[in-house]
Amino acid sequence: MVREINRIECENGIKLLMALHDDVVIEVAFFYYCGSGMNGTHICMPSQVGCPVGCHFCATTHAVLPYIRNMTGEELIEIVSYVLNICSIKGVHIDILSFSGHGEPLLNLTSVSRCVQHFSDIIDRFYITTVGIRNNFEDALRLSNNVHYFISLHGSSDAERHQIIPDHPSIATMNDLRQFSLSLLMRGSQVTFNYMLTPDNTSLQSAQRLADFLSSFSSASVRFTPVFPTSISSSHVDVDGNKFVAQFKELVDPKRIKFRYSVPMGSEIGIACGQMRATHLKQTESGGHIKIF
Repeated sequence: MVREINRIECENGIKLLMALHDDVVIEVAFFYYCGSGMNGTHICMPSQVGCPVGCHFCATTHAVLPYIRNMTGEELIEIVSYVLNICSIKGVHIDILSFSGHGEPLLNLTSVSRCVQHFSDIIDRFYITTVGIRNNFEDALRLSNNVHYFISLHGSSDAERHQIIPDHPSIATMNDLRQFSLSLLMRGSQVTFNYMLTPDNTSLQSAQRLADFLSSFSSASVRFTPVFPTSISSSHVDVDGNKFVAQFKELVDPKRIKFRYSVPMGSEIGIACGQMRATHLKQTESGGHIKIF
């Protein structure tokens, strides 16, 4: 039985802090609209209790207890049902179920897949955000082609990626991600590459390498975002995102490569992934660090 601990509301959305049956804490959000290219009312779901990957700028990484366990399919379904009930009371229809909250969905694909199947008749679209877990690509390819994948690239080379995403044998290389993305596109799925702008990945050389990476695709979509600072994970990162995107624009065919520069919104509800959970754990002074990945 899940239960709500706290909620923060703003004009366009709500973020919930929830406890699962064993009292571990997760966060979930839903938004009435999103102007960052993911248009439509959607639920932003976690896939794990915390996350074992340890991406540098993620609030979950810097929580007192970064990772505990996978979430079960039953828990995911119960939480989505809870949110859908809130939306029904508010007269809001959910268009998108997005596994872009804390956790790495490809490390818990069985539960995520069960949740997608359960709601496939009442929710129109499903999003999965992943850094790329190479051993689970084959299972991911068996999911419904109604799933839109957001691949967290965050660099134009493996070295740049590892400035944000830890270097681990299970984490996909740039070449792995290219092959996986091409396979997804061949089966009819949609793919968008996420690229967080930092001082380490915004040189002219980075723009050229990114353009070269995308040259493998007959069409591609890229979403550039600045680092979203939080009191948990990081301070402001000073990067001229507009300059980098302008350089990138000169290197690609805009008819073939679609891209956008999205400035994060929602600071009033702690929009950064894992921020609400991390703040709660800090306030309650939970201890320990379980490292499984």
